[in-house]
Amino acid sequence: LLDRKDLRSHAEGIFRAFKATAESSPGQFERLMCAVDFYHSKPLQIALVGPRESAATQALIDAVFAAYRPNKVVAWSADAAGDDAIALLRGKKPIQGEPAAYICAGYQCGKPTTSAADLRAQLGSK
Repeated sequence: LLDRKDLRSHAEGIFRAFKATAESSPGQFERLMCAVDFYHSKPLQIALVGPRESAATQALIDAVFAAYRPNKVVAWSADAAGDDAIALLRGKKPIQGEPAAYICAGYQCGKPTTSAADLRAQLGSK
């Protein structure tokens, strides 16, 4: 979410510290195993931009969470996100005044959409 190497390094240290114990008793470390899975995956990144009270924004949010999709990162901003925003939201803005969703991987984003139906279709192929 933050694209910070120091936090990634800290997570790697935690994985190393608990490796032997988690290998011998993985059922007691299910959250750690989920974190390791996330670490080794290329998480789907979804940036949403639009006013929270907007029905169109809520429709986009509902589309993102309509189906189970592990290893995703979702970030939201009410309006255009400037250079001070978290990495995933940087430069994202509504499209012609409409709330928008951006699907990204490795902080590289495809064409944004303002349609919840289109977003669901795009997410169905991910």
